Amino acid sequence: MVDSEIEELSRGLIDKIEFYIPEQVNFVEIEEIANRLGLNVKRHKLKESGWTFSITGELNQRLSFFMFRRDGTYSRKAVVRPDDFESYEEMKVFIINLIGRNQFECAEVYRTDFAVDIPDTFENLKKYLYSTRKKFCKVFLNDGERMSGIQIGRKPEVVIMYDKALEAKIPGPLTRIEIQMSSNAKAVESFLQLPLLVELVDGQYNRLFRKVSFEGSTFIDPSKIEDRFQLMGFVRAKTLTDEVGSHLARKRCKYMADLSCAYSDFVESHPYHVDLDKVLMRDLCYFFGQPARAETLHEFWEDDY
Repeated sequence: MVDSEIEELSRGLIDKIEFYIPEQVNFVEIEEIANRLGLNVKRHKLKESGWTFSITGELNQRLSFFMFRRDGTYSRKAVVRPDDFESYEEMKVFIINLIGRNQFECAEVYRTDFAVDIPDTFENLKKYLYSTRKKFCKVFLNDGERMSGIQIGRKPEVVIMYDKALEAKIPGPLTRIEIQMSSNAKAVESFLQLPLLVELVDGQYNRLFRKVSFEGSTFIDPSKIEDRFQLMGFVRAKTLTDEVGSHLARKRCKYMADLSCAYSDFVESHPYHVDLDKVLMRDLCYFFGQPARAETLHEFWEDDY
């Protein structure tokens, strides 16, 4: 598959929005409204002190509510996945029908997850993901053996890349790169601000994946390395990259006290075929009914970034 096809087939989306539910919102009334609208309601008891119920529409649109006890008080929140809806307007109408317009407009968003799905294998893409601003890193294993995901950074801003085909049990290859923004790092304060995401060209969020380096890196030809210690470093760097990915390999190579070389000595960087922000904003513009603005905004960002 050529570079242009990879980017064209990649898909950007808002994976999840979590927001607080005011105390004046009555969950019992919401369930009654959902039943009158012919929606499917399922209630589940949580392991801790609390419960959740989900409301699902005919086309699998879903809104989930949670109430649980924490530190002596009850927390009330709701979760919606915009990817379950065809457009922002459809999602807005679905939520308003259940909680009312005033509560929709006043709801405080405290976490937003943005994602890009790439039709490439996780094994390949883990060699290209790197973030200079994130120190914490951990990996996820499938069945305790094969690496299936990597997390870079901690809250309030976390970058995760994982094998989406494996997680969703669908045909692949498909890898998801996700940035989770909460608390003081969240991109928006309320639902009404969501459409402004495609207009914040001068703001802090003009590139949501700005802290992620995602570019192609190819290892140099080892036959050109004459120094024995450099050759040892090359083998170690290449082995680490294949095992745990570029980000963790770069970090571990910094502590090679016995080698007078760096990870960058062994790789040649080049532009990768997927611009994460371009794909994300292209598809967000479509979701918010503004498809004509996507390319224009991206060109503006390239000049300004």
